[in-house]
Amino acid sequence: MFDSIDTNVISDRQKHRIVDHIKDGEFLSNTGLFSISRLDTHHWDLEDVDWGGGGQYCGHPSRVIEYLLRRKIRPDIAYNILSRIISWADVAPYIPQEQFGQFFGTPHVEMPMSLAGAAFTQTIIFGVFGLNPRLDGSLVIDPSYDSIMGKFSSLQNYRFKTHSYDVRLFDQYYEVYGDGKFLVKNMYGKAYIIK
Repeated sequence: MFDSIDTNVISDRQKHRIVDHIKDGEFLSNTGLFSISRLDTHHWDLEDVDWGGGGQYCGHPSRVIEYLLRRKIRPDIAYNILSRIISWADVAPYIPQEQFGQFFGTPHVEMPMSLAGAAFTQTIIFGVFGLNPRLDGSLVIDPSYDSIMGKFSSLQNYRFKTHSYDVRLFDQYYEVYGDGKFLVKNMYGKAYIIK
C-alpha cells in the first residue's frame, strides 16, 4: 500500500489519506513500522513479523521515508520513522531481514541477514539529500532536513557523470559544491538543477 505513494497512479489526496495511517496505534511502531496495521487484529501476528504485522521487513521503513521525502509528503512523518530506525545501529552489527516492531530483536527462525541495508543508503542519498538523476541527463538536488540528522548533515563525493558533488544541510538552508567549488546556497523547497 505504501509503495503507491511513489507513483502517479493515485491522486495526491489519496496519498495523503494513506500517509494519515502512519501513526501510533496503526502502522507506526517503536522500531519503525508494522507491516500490518495494529487495527487489523484478524491478520496481525508475531510469527511472520516482516509481512504478518508484528514488525517489518527492514528495507521497507526506509523506502517509505524516501517516498515521503522525495514526494514532499509529510516530511515530519518521514523523520519520525527515521528517528525510530536510526537506533538499530546501537543494537545490531548489521541490518537483519526483519525487526520486531515493539522491541529490538529478530525471530530466531527467520533469515538473519538481508540486503535491506542498501535501502537505508538509498533513503539517505535520494530522500534526505534529495539527489535525483533524471533521464534527460540532469541532476536535481532537493534535500529535506530535520534536526535528527545531526552529524549526518553532509554527503560528500556523490559522483554524477564526470563530476563530484557535496551537499551540506543546515537548519534553514543547504549548500551544494561541485568538484570542491561552491555552487549554490538554497532554502529547503527550492531545488537546484544541474544540467
